[in-house]
Amino acid sequence: MFLDSKGSYNNTHFPLLQKTDLQPLTDQTTNVLFRNRASSQIMHRRRMQVVSNWQYYLPEFTGGRHEFKVSFDNGYTPEDVDVTRIDNVNVSFRSLPTRTPTTVQIFNTPLHQERAVMSTRSTRRTRTASKG
Repeated sequence: MFLDSKGSYNNTHFPLLQKTDLQPLTDQTTNVLFRNRASSQIMHRRRMQVVSNWQYYLPEFTGGRHEFKVSFDNGYTPEDVDVTRIDNVNVSFRSLPTRTPTTVQIFNTPLHQERAVMSTRSTRRTRTASKG
């Protein structure tokens, strides 16, 4: 008989930060973003996992050999994301033929998102070989 079980935990902090405190400015003629990226995203990702395998072997039972295998795998991955924007505004302009504003987007930040994924898998297998 053989039993193998494992547990793991991983915690990742992944920030994508704006470089300055200037709001972004996009030229729609050239599609160039000036000054800054559009938002900051600060992500906290975690992963908890449990894996277990059980195997049992009978070399001679009821005229043959038998193998029994059972496995279980469970993973849980929660994530928190905080999104912020400078001044809650994105401004776009067209540089040619004139420098005129074309679009203004207004946002409501900060935004906090929580999401999670749960995955579970289990298998069971029996193999029998008769003596011949």
